[in-house]
Amino acid sequence: SDDVALFVDNTSSSTSRTDVNANEVALICMYFIASVERAKVFRALASKHTPVKDGYGSDEEDDDDLIMPKDGLMTPDEAIILSRYLTKTQLTFEANQNSTVTTRRTRTTVPKIMAIWKLEPLWHGEIRSICEIAVSGIPDSAQEEVTDLFESVIKVAGFEKAFGAAWGTVMKSGEQKAEEVVKAPAKQRKRFS
Repeated sequence: SDDVALFVDNTSSSTSRTDVNANEVALICMYFIASVERAKVFRALASKHTPVKDGYGSDEEDDDDLIMPKDGLMTPDEAIILSRYLTKTQLTFEANQNSTVTTRRTRTTVPKIMAIWKLEPLWHGEIRSICEIAVSGIPDSAQEEVTDLFESVIKVAGFEKAFGAAWGTVMKSGEQKAEEVVKAPAKQRKRFS
């Protein structure tokens, strides 16, 4: 039979039973596998870039010396590190303080990218990955270009490489923007923002 009995209530006169279809179990397994894959990518991104602290204390410990295995079994320490990222659907990364951009109000901003990866179970037994980024701290025209770049690269190279391409573009855009503002005479500075 395709059904699995999860609960039998022996305290009442009638037997209540919750049945789970084998397809539902398979969907749960596929969701967990996709969650682990997302956690591995988020962990790899966090080890390469500076994530903004989320307030939960999950990124407080220094675990950069542990490298996640690409294949095979994880050690208990690696599994604990990965578990910090298992339920996250987004991480925000910011540039170092040297990559600031001056806006039109002479306010200095730090470029940031929020990596968003949602998993959505579908009714017909598949998991849909919804991957996107949100960019701030750079000009609006550059934000659109970075988002388009991410969307085109993710289709062929995956989330991690697409994020890396977007990150490189944001850092380059931030550095160019800062250089343009610094080099421009005071009258022209308003034009660059």
